[in-house]
Formats: sequence, structure tokens, C-alpha cells
Amino acid sequence: MISFSLAFLTACGNGASGEEETEAAAVPVVEVRIDSVRSGNIPEVITATGMTKVLRQESISSPIDGKVTALRVLEGDAVKQGQVIAVVATREALAAITGAELLQSRAQTPEETKRAAAALALAQRNNTALEVCAPFDGVIVARALNENEFVNAGGALATIIDLRSLYFLAKLPARELSHLKSGQEATVNFQSWPEKLYPCKVENIQPQIDPVAQMAEVRLRFLAPAAELRSEMFGSAGIVIGDHQNALLVPDKAVLRNDETGAYTIVAAAGDSLGIIHEITPGIETPETVEISGDGIHPGMHIIVEGHYGLPDSTRIHVVQ
Repeated sequence: MISFSLAFLTACGNGASGEEETEAAAVPVVEVRIDSVRSGNIPEVITATGMTKVLRQESISSPIDGKVTALRVLEGDAVKQGQVIAVVATREALAAITGAELLQSRAQTPEETKRAAAALALAQRNNTALEVCAPFDGVIVARALNENEFVNAGGALATIIDLRSLYFLAKLPARELSHLKSGQEATVNFQSWPEKLYPCKVENIQPQIDPVAQMAEVRLRFLAPAAELRSEMFGSAGIVIGDHQNALLVPDKAVLRNDETGAYTIVAAAGDSLGIIHEITPGIETPETVEISGDGIHPGMHIIVEGHYGLPDSTRIHVVQ
């Protein structure tokens, strides 16, 4: 949609001088490009912002008090169910090993050395180190500590999420709730991939709204897996709430808006030789198409899409390909 102001048109018109009469004999012809009004369907869409979330997230914790002797994952690592994430040794086992090592370091006679070695071997055999495994296929999003640190029973080792449970949580004004229902089609796009639309469906409308901001939350389910997406990614969603049938549709660049009067117009190519201005009322808009209505507008009508900015009514035109 193109905007212009009357001031621009007036300035263009005030350039006339005493040469007007001689120039009148040579009426200028403006070269333009045209398209056609078409009849078709256009979806009615509510837009909303939001971010990706996951339904399945779990903190991997230690079942015992002990020392983390191994932590085998980093943030961002993909893991499989049952894969060893960490190894935790009990405090008692570590104390026994430490005591045996101390005895060995203080041994002075061959007999003391032999007894200390036997104690150390026994302590090492009784070392009840516990392997902690991934509960499901997923991605590690956080490590709670590092190797050789101590952890209490129930203490977190790492956090894992299941990207297969990824969804988009959209936030929109509560006044739009009456238009929404489960199963409606939607698309989501992200700044990282501005040209890509991810198809979704409305899965759940949250029962509570923010009482201060009067915003509602809607959960959108992705219809196809997308390996590049991650949790907590900001994006925008378009939820289809209806469809206008047999609407009059024109390219977005065909519509002109007067910034001073707020009027919308298109310029028809009458007989492909005159530019005739028609005032219209715009309806639903998409990035490339606008629904319009107005007197004398009909499917198949030729309209100007290039060269019509600031064009006076009934200007002679020449259509170029």
C-alpha cells in the first residue's frame, strides 16, 4: 500500500507558468504497469507475538549425597534415553578411599604398606559410584555444577528438554478470544528465518487471562518437526479465524492512501489509455494482497500497479510490459 499527501500533488500542480498554453497542446503520456482485479478467497487472520516453549522438561538430579566424579554433557548436547549423564560417588565410599590412601602414604614398613594397599583395594572395590542416565531423548539446556563438586540427594545435575514437545505460546488481547477455537490453522515465523512460515494449529486456549494487561495465552502446536527451532525463541503468529469468499482482490502496491484525508484509492487503466481514480474501502490485508470494495470495481478490471503515485485523474497513460 502506497501513501501520499495532497501537499505533494499541489506542489506538482503549482509549477505551471506562462508556458501552460503551449504545453497544453502536448499532453504528457505516463508510462505505467498494470494488473487486474480478481475474485478470490482471502483468510481473516489475527496476529500475535509469543515464544516457543516445551511441554516436557526435566531436571536430572542425583539420587544420593556424593561427589560428581564425571559429568559427561555440555549445554546443547543431544542425548538418548539411557545415556549416562553423570557419575556420582557416595561420600562414605570416597571417605574410605581417602582414608586408605592416607594410610598408604604414611606406611613405613613393608607390612604397613601391604595392609594399606589391601585396604585401598577393598575401598575401591566397595566404591558405590552411581551412574545417572537421561530419562528420555532430548537436549541438555543447562548444567547445574561441574565435575568434582559435591551434590546432595535430590540436587540438580543438569536440565533436559524434549524438542519433540515444542510448541508456540502466543499472547493476544483478551477481546480476541471470542474469535478463537481449538483446531484453527495458524502459522508462526521467526526473525532468524523471516521468509519461512511454520504451520501450526490452535491446541489450547488458556482458561485464565492476565487481569492487568488483559492478555490471553494460546498454545499452538507445530504440525511438522523443525530441528532448527529451540525453546524460548521469540516469534509472531497468524491465526486464521475466517475466510472471505469471492472477495475483490488487488496487489498491495495498487492501493494508494492519502495521509491527509485518510482516503484509499486505486487507479484504473480505462481502455489502457486513461488513468481513472476510484475511491475504495480496504478490507483484509496480507503482505501482498488487499481486499477492496467500491463503486464500479469488478473482477478483470485493469488497475495500475506502477507509475500511479501522484497521478491526476484522467491522465493519459501508456501501458508497458
